[in-house]
Amino acid sequence: MAHEWAKGLLCLVLLGGLVFAVIRIPEWQGETAKRETYEGLANGLFGPWLFAFELLSVLLLAALIGALYLSQKIPRGEEENR
Repeated sequence: MAHEWAKGLLCLVLLGGLVFAVIRIPEWQGETAKRETYEGLANGLFGPWLFAFELLSVLLLAALIGALYLSQKIPRGEEENR
């Protein structure tokens, strides 16, 4: 419980980075014709959106780990300690 502030700060930093990456992309709404091929999709994801793509992958990994942690069963003897 002593590191609750660190978890919140990490979440804010990750969310801030994601918002910053999305805002900084000038072509967010345009040029959809280039994305119709696999090459265009790859250039879009790994070109100007590389940072946002990687940040989103870290965010989804953290959500997956959090979901696994929250889905654990609590042993009967430890229910009173929580």
